[in-house]
Amino acid sequence: MTKFSDIQFTPRAEFSLNRLTDHEKKGVVRSLQKARSMGLTPPTASKLTGYGDIYLIRAGEELRVIFQAVKNMPTILDIVRHDKLQFISDMFKDSGMKDFQGCAFGGHRTEC
Repeated sequence: MTKFSDIQFTPRAEFSLNRLTDHEKKGVVRSLQKARSMGLTPPTASKLTGYGDIYLIRAGEELRVIFQAVKNMPTILDIVRHDKLQFISDMFKDSGMKDFQGCAFGGHRTEC
């Protein structure tokens, strides 16, 4: 894991970040800075149902940042496109499986 200021990135998140355009990277950084300054918990971030201290924030229209909220050093787990999350949540919903992520099923759909 590498540090980015006061935030850590898993290798998976680092890989995802490196695949983004410069414009997208700047959007992710801005979103992380804003979320960090406002607090990495709701309403700034949506908690993923059933996953302990795992949250999601928007990073522009298309990107979502999934992270583990730790007071001293939050860890970014992955950066994904919204359509990928939507596909996965729809797949879970269609199969009748339990919620995949709180923002898709927990009444926060417009926040994702």
